[in-house]
Formats: sequence, structure tokens, C-alpha cells
Amino acid sequence: QAVYSKFGSRVAAPILLSDQPWHPAHKDGGGRKSTTLIHTTVSLSLHVCFYRADRSSMVRMKERLATAAALVLALFLTNICVQRSFHGNNVAPAAAGSPNTQFFLHVGPMKTATTTIQRSFEQHADLLYQLSSAVYLGKFSWGGACRRPHDDGVAYCVDPERFALYATPQSAKEFAHAAGVLRRDGVGAVVSMEELSLGIINPDHDLFFGSVSGLRKEWNVTLCVTYRRYFEWILSSYNQIEKHRLSYRWPRRSSINTGIDRATTCTFGRWFEGLHRHSDGGGDAHTNATTCYYRWIRSFDPSVHPVDYIIHKFRAKLDGISIRVFNMHQEGDLFTNFVCQVLPNAENFCRALRTRGGREERRPMNPSTMFDYDRLALAAYRKGLLTPSSLSSLSRKVLRESLRVAFPELGALPGLKYLCPPDEAMARLRERSVRYEQGMYRDYLLPPSSSRNATGRAHYLAGVEAEHRKSFEQYMERRMFCNWDVEFLLENNATVREWFQNKSL
Repeated sequence: QAVYSKFGSRVAAPILLSDQPWHPAHKDGGGRKSTTLIHTTVSLSLHVCFYRADRSSMVRMKERLATAAALVLALFLTNICVQRSFHGNNVAPAAAGSPNTQFFLHVGPMKTATTTIQRSFEQHADLLYQLSSAVYLGKFSWGGACRRPHDDGVAYCVDPERFALYATPQSAKEFAHAAGVLRRDGVGAVVSMEELSLGIINPDHDLFFGSVSGLRKEWNVTLCVTYRRYFEWILSSYNQIEKHRLSYRWPRRSSINTGIDRATTCTFGRWFEGLHRHSDGGGDAHTNATTCYYRWIRSFDPSVHPVDYIIHKFRAKLDGISIRVFNMHQEGDLFTNFVCQVLPNAENFCRALRTRGGREERRPMNPSTMFDYDRLALAAYRKGLLTPSSLSSLSRKVLRESLRVAFPELGALPGLKYLCPPDEAMARLRERSVRYEQGMYRDYLLPPSSSRNATGRAHYLAGVEAEHRKSFEQYMERRMFCNWDVEFLLENNATVREWFQNKSL
């Protein structure tokens, strides 16, 4: 600008570096900026040196050469700084000022809208960086790439298997290196990974806790756990576990009638009864108890809310760590509430999300579905409605999907019978869920205005309980805890029965 103002229009028009801010999301950002700076340097230097050289004295030429040399040196040093800031794993801060020393760990647990939160962080990763000088570290997926928009900022993606579930000395070293790169460049970090809540019960948890403890030496580490009502969480967990159990193969004929084959699905009523009858993982007392499969749900003590369990585990290993609890049962956009209420140093990011409001793309939450179509297909198989020839040509997955397409409203048929847990079992679930929530609010979720006196606190908790019970009754009315009586359906619905028989032709 100084050179341009001195020589005016007689100097070539300045070259625009970019109409975009310097940001690690720009591919080859350092190289492109470096090349442009060099071109600018050469252009300005030549114009300064040779401006009206034919009519200048030797003294003025020397002065111009000295000015040009100083300009070249200054821009060369600037070029080196830009290259170092964008080289390799380095990340330049988004804005001048104090470095961001926040390392935010969102640990789930599973089935608390973690997928929605992670996808929203991916969608707004650039905005997070620009406004909060923090990088969202993408979650490793077996698709082959990090699920975040920029991979050239920090060449590291959090692998839940190697970091939390099955930590190794090498994975801990890699994580410490990635964190060190960010800390050196003054950039904060955000990690959202529900597997972190399972890492606390893994035999290799000492390595995991060691990694988190190492962060606290140079970072302000904040742990975040999301609260969801227990009755919703446990039903969603059941659906998730059953979804992962769905097999592509038909079970063995020798075991399908005894109910001991892993491929057979389990109703929610039997599954929930087994979960709380034997906390040692033995399932319930029915003869077909092995049809119920629990996987990671056994990692949590069923006598307390999973969020309470996770918090106590972390506090036992990381004394004094900052923990925030996010309540997902609120009005408004879930991700905006999450950022504004629990993400540290995110005031500008929060304000931008609130300003954009409904204009942002809305990603649906990962839906949980019941799997009665698969149970119906298994019942038809058990009754012999499917011949060996049809089974060899139709996989279990293809048949249940064809059934869903042929009868999309099967669950709404008049007179359809349901297998629902006994009323006393549902009453126990409701009271357990209410009791857990009252404890969560007393310990973590009470707003300051309601905790000033005992009367105000009691009134607030009474309103919370009333809303909880109302939501539970809505689940009951929609038969969310029930499964189809598939045996009754095959016996009394000739259309469905004939559909299976036609598949055998």
C-alpha cells in the first residue's frame, strides 16, 4: 500500500491474494498463497526499479534498488511464515488474539443424538474454525476417509477403536502428537465420540485415561455427557442392538423352534426383563433367554442412569475434571442448544447458529425402528411357509425388505394383536426412569433460578416429573414398547400368508 500510494497509477495494479480468508479448509492453501506473494513481489519490485529508468539519475536508481530489496526481503519473510503455518499438519489460528486452549470431549453415551451432533459439527466445521479458532476432529469411518470437510488442516482422525475401545501405546502416542500440533498453533479441538463412554470399562482403559490425563497438562479439558430420559434411551438401545443383529442368513432348522439361535430376534419385554433381572449378563429366566442379546448395554450399571455412571467413572480416574451435562429434552434446534450451552468459548459460533436459524440444512436424527418385519419372516420360516428352494434364492434381508414394500402399513391393520410387556413391568420402567431423572436434575441440570430455595426447587422438579410421565404415556399409547404378535398375524391374515406361499412357487 505504501508503494502504491507513492507511485500511484504508474505502478501496476496490485494483485489480489484471495477473496477468501486463510483457512486450513482450502486445499493447497499455503502453496497458492506463497506463489501469489512471489508474483506480487516480483511485479512491485520491477515497477519500482525500472520506473522511468531512462530519465533517472544513478543516485535515484540506487535508492529505488534499495527500496525494492527491502520490499522483497519483507515479503520473502512473510512468505516463509505463511508456508510454515500451512505446512504438513500445522494449522494457523483463525484470528489474532489469545490462543484457544480448550479441548472438548463429547463422550455420548450411545443413543443420545450423537450422530446428529457429529454430522452438524461436520457441516459447520469451517464456521467453528473461523469464529472459535477450534478444529472439529473427524471421526474415523471404515469408508476410508474422515467424515469432516477438510483433511489438510490436521492429518489425524479420531479412531474410536484405537483411541477408546482398544487403546495401544502407539495410538496414544499418535493422539498426543495430533493434540500437540494443535496446541502449538493455538487452535482448540472438539471431539464427539460415543465410544469414549465405553472406553472407561475396557481392560485397556488405563491407556485411554492416560491420554486424557496427558491433555490436561497443556489444555483446559472439558468433558460433556448428554442426558436422555431412561425409558427413551433403553428402548432406543434395544432397537440399535437388534438392528445390528439382523442377519442376512436364515437360522438353522434344528434350533429355530427351541429359540436358542442367535439369529432370532427378541421382543423388548423379554429383553428388558433380562437386563434388569440378572445384571451379571445371564439374561432372563425363560428357556429361550439366549435369544436376547445385549452387547454394549451390559457395560453400564442398570441400577443408575448411564450418564451418572459415566460421570462417576471419569471422576474416579480424572479428579477435578470439568464435566458438563447437556439435556437433550429442550425446545429449539438440538445442535444450536448443544453449542450454546456446553461448548466452551463458542459465543460467536453460537450467535451465528442462532442467526442463521432455519436457513441451515437440517439433518434428520438417526432413526430407530422396530424389526417386526424380520420377526414375521422368521415366523413364516418356522411354520414352513417358505420352501428350501425359495430360501436358496431369497436371502433373509431381501425377503424382509420385500415384505415391508408389499405391506407398508401392516402395523396399522385393524385387529392386529401386540406383544406388550406386562403393566407391572411398564410401571417399574416408568418409576425407574422418573427416579433417575430427579437425581440427574438435582445433581446436574437444575437451573440457577430454581435452586435458590427449597420451595422453588420442589416446584420446578414437580413440573419436570409431570412432563416426564406425560411423555411416557405417549410412548405407551403409540405402542412403542410392543411388538407384533406375528404368530397371530399369520394365522388370521390370509393375504400375508398367501404372500409367503407365493414366494415359494
